Amino acid sequence: MVVLEHDILSKLKDILSSIEPGKIADSSKRREIESELMGCWDQLSGSSDQKTYGWKLSGRMESIEWHPPHLHFWIERHGITQYGSSKASMHRWCVDVSNGSVEIVKTAYRQLGPISKRFDAKAAAMMAAELVKNHTDSEGIIWASGGQAVDIKVQHFIPEGVGQTVIGRRKRFRTALQQVMAELGWKEARKYYRYERETS
Repeated sequence: MVVLEHDILSKLKDILSSIEPGKIADSSKRREIESELMGCWDQLSGSSDQKTYGWKLSGRMESIEWHPPHLHFWIERHGITQYGSSKASMHRWCVDVSNGSVEIVKTAYRQLGPISKRFDAKAAAMMAAELVKNHTDSEGIIWASGGQAVDIKVQHFIPEGVGQTVIGRRKRFRTALQQVMAELGWKEARKYYRYERETS
């Protein structure tokens, strides 16, 4: 615990002393709590370890609860949304006003947008294999070696997505494609998504 020269939480304690334990619904009290906590946050033990700074609390403290000597609230983190995720991570913080320490006690996720439609890797692989079987001209496949080899344009068969979603879809699609293409007498070459006719 950090030893402080003076009680930087004294004003916050005064505010909380007039509040009944439980969820704090009074908007004026919530603003007072937020203002005081922002001013001393960076001096509290544990705050710097979590890479969250006082100014980040402004307008973002949710579901504030007072359970003496602990003040609880949620903060929405926007990091993963910068990479296209439809979810935001949520951190539940606990401030111990008796010793001036803070810590994250729970994490969760909030759905911000619609969930991507489930990708059917087997159906997508069968669609690609059908084009190859019928020797169809398509934007999704490129014929080579006089029809003895074919390149599957994976992006044509997998819906757009982000990060781990795309990686996972590609893995499932490739596994399914290897199976259905093998049934047609094609094997994957050294180059990903290139298939060659198997010779007897």
